[in-house]
Amino acid sequence: MERIEVDIPQIVKLYTEQKLGCIKIGREMGVSSTTIKERLREAGVRIRHLQETYSLRGKTKATGTIEQPQVGDIRPGRQLGLASKTKYNIWLPCSICGKPRWVELKKGEPLFSRCFACLSKIPHAKGKLSSNWKGGKHKQHGYVFVYLEPSDFFYSMTDSKGYVREHRLIMAKYLGRNLHRWEIVHHKNKRRDDNRIENLQLVSDERHNQITILENRIRYLEKRVTLLEAENILLKQGTLESQRITGDVYQGGINEQ
Repeated sequence: MERIEVDIPQIVKLYTEQKLGCIKIGREMGVSSTTIKERLREAGVRIRHLQETYSLRGKTKATGTIEQPQVGDIRPGRQLGLASKTKYNIWLPCSICGKPRWVELKKGEPLFSRCFACLSKIPHAKGKLSSNWKGGKHKQHGYVFVYLEPSDFFYSMTDSKGYVREHRLIMAKYLGRNLHRWEIVHHKNKRRDDNRIENLQLVSDERHNQITILENRIRYLEKRVTLLEAENILLKQGTLESQRITGDVYQGGINEQ
């Protein structure tokens, strides 16, 4: 397919300085908006979101009116063409780059002080520095997981997110060493969140399978014994009832004679 030649410096100027959108630039250049986007990407220019283009030009998607916002202006989402139409947004500059943009308000306060471009340059905080920190413990599939700092002696036992199963950590601290991956900590009472040291047993994979099979067999036999005892009680009750009925019939026959 033949390449469409356009004035790339002129496109970049219209897009970055005059804040025109790809559709309008394409109309002026006599090409499609797709061609404009391709040439902008070739020039290393980031393509703005449609709503960002409207915000930079002070134009609302809902009304189409031109009105340059001032710092501190507050407008509902419906006037800005946002998905959250009932939530209010404030026009504020980024605390890092100073670029103004609409920020959602929550309880009268802006949710973010930095723009998304500046936020993406900041490494995400982990552990206690994270905004989502909830104490470093959570449960999953019945097991308790504990977060460890990279400086912790037992950190080598953690997963990619820095969490280790609590029962493995307790056993490792009890032994004074890190556990190998093939070592398994067995819960004696089968409760995955009961991580008392007296309820834990360190076994190999093969031994763990044997214990699991044996415990499953014991539980099956216990249920079987309970069922048989219930059947035995029912049989005894049925026998006594049949004897009573037989005795009543016999006694009735004697009385008739």
